[in-house]
Amino acid sequence: MTRRLWLGWTQLAIVLAAAATAMMLCGFVTYSTTFADGDAPAPASGRGLVDRSAPGAGLPAKTAVLTFDAAPDGAATAAILDALRQADVPGTFFVTGSMAVRDSDALRAIVAAGNEIGNGGFTYHDLSLLPAWRQSAELVATQAAVVEATGQAPSLARPYGPGDAGDTQLLPGTGALDGYIVVPGGPRSPAWFFGRTGDVVASAVAAAQAGQPITLPDTVSHLPSVLAAIPTIVSELRADGYTFRTVSGALGEPAQASMTDATVVQAIGAFLLTHALVWSTEAVSMFAVLLIVLGVVTVGRTLAVTGLALVQARADRRRPRTAAYRGPVSIIVPAYNEEANIAATLTSLLASDYPDFEVVVVDDGSTDRTPQILAGFADRAVILRKVNGGKAAALNFGLAQATHDVVVMVDGDTVFEPATLGRLVADLSDPQVGAIAGNTKVANRGGFLGRWQHLEYVVGMNLDRRMFQLLDCMPTVPGAIGAFRRSAVLAVGGVPTRTLAEDTDLTMAINLAGWRVTYAGSAVAWTEAPSSVRALARQRYRWCYGTMQAMWFHRRSVRRTGPDRIGHVGSRGIPYLLAFQVVQPLLAPLVDLYLIYAALFLDLRTAVVLWLAFLTLQLISSAVALKMDGESLRTLWVVPTTQIVYRQMLYAVVLQSVASAISGSRLRWHTPPRTGAVAAGAPTAG
Repeated sequence: MTRRLWLGWTQLAIVLAAAATAMMLCGFVTYSTTFADGDAPAPASGRGLVDRSAPGAGLPAKTAVLTFDAAPDGAATAAILDALRQADVPGTFFVTGSMAVRDSDALRAIVAAGNEIGNGGFTYHDLSLLPAWRQSAELVATQAAVVEATGQAPSLARPYGPGDAGDTQLLPGTGALDGYIVVPGGPRSPAWFFGRTGDVVASAVAAAQAGQPITLPDTVSHLPSVLAAIPTIVSELRADGYTFRTVSGALGEPAQASMTDATVVQAIGAFLLTHALVWSTEAVSMFAVLLIVLGVVTVGRTLAVTGLALVQARADRRRPRTAAYRGPVSIIVPAYNEEANIAATLTSLLASDYPDFEVVVVDDGSTDRTPQILAGFADRAVILRKVNGGKAAALNFGLAQATHDVVVMVDGDTVFEPATLGRLVADLSDPQVGAIAGNTKVANRGGFLGRWQHLEYVVGMNLDRRMFQLLDCMPTVPGAIGAFRRSAVLAVGGVPTRTLAEDTDLTMAINLAGWRVTYAGSAVAWTEAPSSVRALARQRYRWCYGTMQAMWFHRRSVRRTGPDRIGHVGSRGIPYLLAFQVVQPLLAPLVDLYLIYAALFLDLRTAVVLWLAFLTLQLISSAVALKMDGESLRTLWVVPTTQIVYRQMLYAVVLQSVASAISGSRLRWHTPPRTGAVAAGAPTAG
């Protein structure tokens, strides 16, 4: 029932998003084709208020025009309308579309009070700096908002732009303003920003005396000074013989000639476009809040992980050294179609400088040359063969045949350094330690894909493991290299076969059973990472899906309390994985979309600064992780590309995994194709 409910909500969200997009496209196409080609009537004069070919031309003598920018703004507009009514003067309001779609009542109130409306563009961008398509889109969207609210189409325009009337150049030669009377803004007083009423009055009187429109803001922040200034402006100019008109009245047109009835086609297009804009505006507001929340969480997580990893590394260097475990060890290697690397893996294991160990290889029904290659190691390793049943079954089969109390599990494409085995099992001298995670490094680092995965392993995995060790909540001992106390594995029922992430499932079970799980950063193993995007996606799909399975099976441990709880993977590790490996990747694409939206429609500089700040934090975190892991800092140049390409690829995998989990799809184990990169020789760290 729950699954069906989730599917229903998911389908509903998709349908609503598609409907909003379709409405916006239909509305824009319908409306722009009827208006942008000049169908909206303009005043009979057909000329602009200021003739740019004749500098100095302006309003008729002793004529004053009160104009307001950025309307409507709810209560602010109502207060200004009341002030105009008391002063018995009209006004012309150049509305901003992004605000107009939120307050259609204010638009109707403006017209009902005998004032007129002009097109102020959709956002607060200087349209002269925008491409032609964006100019048309801003004008059409705002026009649609006015038509939907009032049923009338304005033919006055004053798109937002810097400067005064004498030096503002609006859309030279683009044709985006065809059909409009362009009304330049008068001088803008600094009093706008400081609330000095006397300066507002002086600026307005000077504009009228210069034959320019009086430009006042219609926003809450400037409301007190504007309301106080209007009566004084009117009384001073009337005393000097000025008459107050609307823009159309100043041009000699009938009152409200700039507001003409919209056609039926325009009304339909305006309805579709405006309602889509309302939905999208609400969505943008939600995205803005989401961006702030995710930004704070992401920055906090990065700082916390980096800081805790540094604390763990320092504590590890300072802790008293006890005698390292040097008892016998059984190494179990499950192998299925590993002909590319299995010889290199076994050769490296057998070359370990550890004093007492055995190597047990389980051929899990390989169909390639793996059995023939293994035959060459029969005198130095225990070679077992079974019908294919998956990695977990192969590990359990090997565990039953192993002879020692400490087992090390190694993938068939992993190469050890000679000292790795001894460093890996050293902490097992502590009887409370049940498992130890090794340090997996990418062997095939060529190309962007290899470098991206190299960074991810060093920063996103090994840095996290240092934090997990400090907090005693290690969720995963990697299948490529991990040491286990045999009794701990058997106590939890062996290697679990119920998930696709048997390493995570096993680690959680061991930690929740009361064993400590630690991290041996100096125990290095080289592994072959996927060499194609398809192989990478399938691997991460399996990892993500399997991790969610493991979290689900251990979900009750999140609330478990009492003296028996020694491991904290339930109360700390699982919530961390849920927050930063499932929820955050699901929401992060929305943040990326918002940043793109902000760059296109809001403030490009702010979007770039935010992205650069996040990138700087990632560079610092990556540098710390590389340094701690003994790697070269030269790889840092790849970090910006991970933010643009690689991160989005991983997000897509998480989305697919969550969708599969909701729908109840069952995945099979996929063995990625091997290229033999490990056999060709692992690079040297650093």
